[in-house]
Amino acid sequence: MTTRITMLAAASFFLALAACSPSPDSEVPAGGGAGGEAGTGGNQAGAGGGNGGEAGGPAGTGGGATSQALSPTTFVFQRKVAADQDHIVAMDYATRQERVIATLAQPNAAGWNVDGMAVSPDRTHVVFASLYGPTQQDSMTGMATNRIWRMNTDGSDMLRLTPVFAGGEATTQIDVRNPSFSPDGQSVYYEYGEYTGSWYVAPWWVAADGSAVPSLVQSEPDCTINSNPTFNPVTGDLLLKHTVCLGGTHGGYFLYPKGGGGPVHLVDDQGIDLSPTPPVFSADGGGFLFVARTSDQIQSLYLYVFDTQQIVTVVAGAAGVDVVDGALSSDVQHVVYCVKQGGTTDLWMLDVTVDPPSNVPLTSDGASCDPVF
Repeated sequence: MTTRITMLAAASFFLALAACSPSPDSEVPAGGGAGGEAGTGGNQAGAGGGNGGEAGGPAGTGGGATSQALSPTTFVFQRKVAADQDHIVAMDYATRQERVIATLAQPNAAGWNVDGMAVSPDRTHVVFASLYGPTQQDSMTGMATNRIWRMNTDGSDMLRLTPVFAGGEATTQIDVRNPSFSPDGQSVYYEYGEYTGSWYVAPWWVAADGSAVPSLVQSEPDCTINSNPTFNPVTGDLLLKHTVCLGGTHGGYFLYPKGGGGPVHLVDDQGIDLSPTPPVFSADGGGFLFVARTSDQIQSLYLYVFDTQQIVTVVAGAAGVDVVDGALSSDVQHVVYCVKQGGTTDLWMLDVTVDPPSNVPLTSDGASCDPVF
């Protein structure tokens, strides 16, 4: 079933967002309903990515110091300072004040990349995926592989959550990225991929305090790329993106009910290109933001709304101007999003607490992106 992007007659927030960004003529398809039973995807991971949770090096080191919670108006983002170096920065959108949480500099390295991060539900910790902190055991694998780290909101008390990833005999690359917290903050979920001539990607989880080695998350068996693990903070349902599916199975965003049962197909990827950046749920669990490029090659920020099962445009892109990703404040009244134009990226904020809603730039350095609340 294909649903044209429309304005919603639902909550005033969604109405204001839709009013701010008129719908383009392109279409984003909604999903086709419930899929098959979940629970067998891990068998495939055993062949392609079975070593994703195998212990092989230090994990769970660090931890213990008390961390101060971020304010509700503060979000965290990445600022690229060099080709392979990102700073993790916090900004209060109410005051526009910002501070660097971590440069990821080490005695033998000026800094490291960041490939996804998340803030804990209690807002006291940040997790991120990065090549930061390689050990001798990591280097001996012969593969540069991201690790999942947790830190306090001031950058202190670094805690490595994942072990050394060795992979299988045929594995030539391992990719780890896009961590997210479970609703209770006790677990961290992330993407783990192995390349053995083709990619197989599956979601894994690890204890947020580093007390256990990673475990595989059971997911859709008919797709080889199962990524972007993200939770509805209210229901505890797990959202995954499935692509490269077999037997004519459509990919897209699938919701796995917390109580079990088959995944529900919410957004169909036929005719569109879903962004590799993870979707973002609203704090009230009423919907989630995601980015997609439509057939006219315009990449925009959309909102899926559960009550109406509709998709609305939040921020429309344009030729040569891509919306990269976005984040929702806890009051569900502010959207911070990243815009890429040419070789630059900057953050903007859509504020629907004012009439008419405002759309203002937050950064102008050409290097800021990937906000998370």
